Formats: sequence, structure tokens, C-alpha cells
Amino acid sequence: MALLAALILPQVRVTRVDQLPLRTTDLVTWLRTRMLCLRPDAHIAVGIASARRMEDFYALGRKTVLTIYNGVPDLEPQTKSSVPPDLGRSRLRAVSVGRLDLMKGHDLLLQAIAQIEAVELVILGEGAYRPALEQMVTDLNLSQRVALPGWSHQPRQALEQFDIVVQPSRSEGFPLTVAEAMLAALPVIATQVGSIVEAIEDGKTGLRLPLTV
Repeated sequence: MALLAALILPQVRVTRVDQLPLRTTDLVTWLRTRMLCLRPDAHIAVGIASARRMEDFYALGRKTVLTIYNGVPDLEPQTKSSVPPDLGRSRLRAVSVGRLDLMKGHDLLLQAIAQIEAVELVILGEGAYRPALEQMVTDLNLSQRVALPGWSHQPRQALEQFDIVVQPSRSEGFPLTVAEAMLAALPVIATQVGSIVEAIEDGKTGLRLPLTV
């Protein structure tokens, strides 16, 4: 509705931005969405994969949606951690950042962590899926190695306490968490969905894993 209102106003330049394109099977919704995609002065997606999906889902024509990647600001020098890593730790410290939702794939991550004794995991985020994840932590006997402390308002700063960042999502556009991890010089292990494949150079800046569930 906001986009439609903007298009109605005279002499207003309008840009549409899509993070994670969604397909619809309802004809009315499809036609409305297509019209709202064709009218703006510019149509932008946060990754190449998202741009191509939007073009395909709504018959927009190839290369009609531009790509501008999500970006994140660096920390101010005085806010960066000066504490050296604890190289005496026996376990690798992993972190995953995102809302607690089935789409984010934290259940897949917990199943993986249960098989790797040498890893500790912190999941920063909040959401309706928390009770299910807490039950999984109990059922998999992970209480000593997995923590769900809730939402962090400073996730970029928190990353410096960890060794790796994990993004186990079932679906993504171009996640800010991956960009923040790269800025913090941390390797990323992520499922091969959305524009994650455009951000991570497999085997060099992280690992890309196929989504099997």
C-alpha cells in the first residue's frame, strides 16, 4: 500500500527494494505485484539470486531488477574489542544470529552440534520458535554447550567473542549476519541458499553446505 501511494503522488521518484522475493499463486496478487514492480523508477534486490527470482516470479524480463548488496557499518575504533582470543580453550566457539524462526534453520544446527563434541554454540535472537529450540537442547543433551541468551542490540560487537559464524537458514536473501561476520574477519559456515553463494567463497572465506532438509 505504501508503494502504491508513492506511485500515485506526482513528481515523486520511487525505488522498490526486495530482500527475499516470495512467489504467489493467487492471480490477483500476482497481477498487483507485477504492476507494482513495473511502475517504479528503479527496482533493486539485495543479491543476484533475489533479483533473478523476482524477474522470474513476476515475468519482469531479465536484468530489469538491479542488484545492490546489503551492507553493514564498521564499528567505531573505541568500541572494538581489544581482548585477545583465549587460545587455551578446548572447544570452538560458534555463534548464529537471527530471529528464532523455523526458516532460520536453528533446529538443523542443533542436530549438527549434537554430533560434534568440540563445539560450543550461542544463538543470538528471539522469536516464537524459542520453546521448540529449548526443548531440542534438552532432548539432545546440549545444555552444557548451547546457550540462547536472547536478542542482542550489538551483534557486530558480540561476534568478536567467537571463532566462527554459522548461518543454517532454509531461505535467505543476502543476510546481514554474513556481511557482519566478514567485516569481523570471521569464517562463515552457511547453507547454500539465496545470495549466500555470492558472499562466501567456498573453502576460502567459509564453507557452503547444501540444504538437505
